[in-house]
Amino acid sequence: MLSQIGLAIYEVYLSIAPYLLIGLTFAGLLHIFVGTDFITKYLGKKGFWSSVKASLLGVPMPLCSCGVIPTAFQLKKSGASSGATVSFLISTPQTGVDNIVPTYAMLGPIFAIFKPLYALFSGIIGGVVTDLLTSSQDEMLPLVGGSSCTSGSSCNCHEDSHKGHNHSAKKAGKLAEFFHYSYIEFLDDLAPQLVVGIILAGFISIIPNNVFDYVAGNYFLQILVVLLIGIPLYVCDTSSLPIALALFAKGLLPGAVFVFLVVGPATNVATITLIARSMGKKIISIYLSVIAITGVLGGLLINYIYSYLNFPTPQALDSGLVHEDTSLWIMVLTVIFSGFFLLSLFKYVKSKLTKQIKR
Repeated sequence: MLSQIGLAIYEVYLSIAPYLLIGLTFAGLLHIFVGTDFITKYLGKKGFWSSVKASLLGVPMPLCSCGVIPTAFQLKKSGASSGATVSFLISTPQTGVDNIVPTYAMLGPIFAIFKPLYALFSGIIGGVVTDLLTSSQDEMLPLVGGSSCTSGSSCNCHEDSHKGHNHSAKKAGKLAEFFHYSYIEFLDDLAPQLVVGIILAGFISIIPNNVFDYVAGNYFLQILVVLLIGIPLYVCDTSSLPIALALFAKGLLPGAVFVFLVVGPATNVATITLIARSMGKKIISIYLSVIAITGVLGGLLINYIYSYLNFPTPQALDSGLVHEDTSLWIMVLTVIFSGFFLLSLFKYVKSKLTKQIKR
């Protein structure tokens, strides 16, 4: 049993690692090329249009639910409102420019068109609801690591803990600044929470696959089971497609499959843990509620569309279309991220031990 859990945690890590590196890279690019003034101007105010802009920014980005975390936190640190940040968090992992063609090939045109439109809509709803239900005090909640610096500052308030890092980065140029911020400074803040999230996600992933056999033919039970399993489970938008075909083969209705395609990529234990610790319980409650409620409504709508058009559901999986995460570049990204991740964890453990010794 312990070996099974350990293997599950390891597999979850391998699934998440390369996309976290991509997310950190996007966060660094935002830090370098998108100034604080720009984000504050267009995404910093509460309101409908800030949520629309954040959702439009997120829909085409090829980031999964874990990869989106560093980018979203960078938006928040740069001055984006909580509503805009939540809008980005909801809309981004559900789809991307890399996902539309595989969706069309494996699930057909209805899913290929409906998924990005739903991602845009649900992101906007999440942002608007967040703005309505949060106060200025909620806006000031500390991010991961509790840093009070914004990404656009010169980090003078970190001079003791990051001695001279900004000055040396300026001397070395933008590339050095990008590298240090993305893979060292920012990852140092995320690393401890990532460990907790990955371990929890590993435990969740050992749930038996045949659980869906017990709800065949009952739409609302299908929705309930899909929500219970899909919300904590980690699966990226493209790798969720073969699972969706398997669910169709088990007799699930298009609406239930759609809900899985929403909550699977948009949430997982690691993401939930990070958002809850960095943005507070109120924000994570809104985040999960909007995804679940709009997902169920979207499922009902897509059921109606399939029924009205009498459109056939996919029945067979073309193995040539399955998303494989064993390519060389995925392995390279995983190795690179693992090096930075282990370095951050080493520094974290060392700092904790130093504090304990001083006591």
